[in-house]
Amino acid sequence: MITPVVIRQTPPNFKKGQAWYKIPKVKICYDLTVGEDIDPQAWLAEKPLPIASRRLNNYLQDYFNRETRI
Repeated sequence: MITPVVIRQTPPNFKKGQAWYKIPKVKICYDLTVGEDIDPQAWLAEKPLPIASRRLNNYLQDYFNRETRI
């Protein structure tokens, strides 16, 4: 099973290129959202396997893009 987990933080921190030691002056609050399990066998049953894996990857990418949109 694949369990998608989205992690949000307020205020945003740990951005790409940001020094790890530069922390915000306010306390960071984390919000974790656990999505429904995804059965990869349902996706991988489709043949040929490379196409099935690309479709699963595209689905996951779309899922995380939707869930992380502000």
